Amino acid sequence: MKTLKFLSYATFVLFLGLAISSCTKEGPQGPEGPAGPQGPQGEQGPAGQDGNANVQTYVFNSPSWNLSGYGMIIDMSSILTNEIIENDVILGYVKNTNYSEVFPIPGLVWIDEPFYTYRNYSMEINGSPTSDAYIPEFNILIASIETDGSFTPDADLQEMDWFKCIIIESTNTTTTNGNGRPANPKQAILDELAAANVDINDYYAVCAYYGIDPK
Repeated sequence: MKTLKFLSYATFVLFLGLAISSCTKEGPQGPEGPAGPQGPQGEQGPAGQDGNANVQTYVFNSPSWNLSGYGMIIDMSSILTNEIIENDVILGYVKNTNYSEVFPIPGLVWIDEPFYTYRNYSMEINGSPTSDAYIPEFNILIASIETDGSFTPDADLQEMDWFKCIIIESTNTTTTNGNGRPANPKQAILDELAAANVDINDYYAVCAYYGIDPK
């Protein structure tokens, strides 16, 4: 009897081991469960810096009227090329001493003390070759002209706080006019500004559109 009880206990232990062993074996992997609900949206990151790689601004502080009996030459030989002159839009603005307003040139510029009048500032952009042998290549020539059409006497020329030149580079995008012909690259830029209601004679509007510091 004791032998039978021992065998029965041993048989029970053996079956129990087999059962546990069979339970621990991995079965085949089941199908992937459904995706969980989307989590809440994260905080918005900081805004990136606006890019204006196609617009260059050049400021000439306190330029002098260096061409006696004629006007002022702004040396742009390190900036201008014939290609830039032909294809890009070049805008000029001046701020005279003793007056806060900024004027586009070519155009009428208010002269404050002691004259209290308007003068016409012309702006001639010279490439290579120039039309006048006495005028250097690649420069901007500014002349001050009285309302009667004569050049301003040297002694009456208004001091200038700064002259600012904004060059808007034309893109490689092909644009066409209403007849399907390729449009002039400069005109395409001017059309874009007009469509955005930007007056190129408004210095601050141009600065705001292109993200230029107006100071």
